[in-house]
Amino acid sequence: MNMKTRIKGQTLLTRPRAGRLLATIALCSLLPLSAVNVSAGVHYVDVNSTNATLPYLSWATAATNIQDAVDVAVAGDEIVVTNGIYATGGRATVGDTTTNRVAVDKPLIVRSVDGPQFTTLDGGGSVRCVYLTNGASLSGFTVTNGFARFRGGGLWCESTNAVVSNCVLSGNSTGNGFYLNNYTLVP
Repeated sequence: MNMKTRIKGQTLLTRPRAGRLLATIALCSLLPLSAVNVSAGVHYVDVNSTNATLPYLSWATAATNIQDAVDVAVAGDEIVVTNGIYATGGRATVGDTTTNRVAVDKPLIVRSVDGPQFTTLDGGGSVRCVYLTNGASLSGFTVTNGFARFRGGGLWCESTNAVVSNCVLSGNSTGNGFYLNNYTLVP
């Protein structure tokens, strides 16, 4: 059986060989998709956890402070925080020496389970409560007792791409209680 046919100077593949070629192309095109992780990870935080175990992938192994979960997460992950007062943990960000109770330095979703009436970020009057980078979001927290010399004692959002929703900011101190770089407030 002739596997090639010539028509006006072009070589055409006949069915048996063309079928194998198409199958090979189809298989190769699927391989990169199988190596891609399309689902974001979820990390859990419970101030009362008794078995905090990296990477905090269940309530049974939840982190005891939010910063630990943020540090282990990768861009696109979600941090789920249960009820409690979170008054430990934190670190400074690049370019700012102020310690933050929670420094979200990659695009993550940080949310509480039951909202701001049950979940509090407390700066203790000595650290900024929250820093959010571009693409990060914070939802469902009371943010209180934060302090920073510059740029928001309670909250500092790096840009308009940071999202804060369903949060209560109170009792924070500095030149302003929160700082949004190039922001628009939406009622």
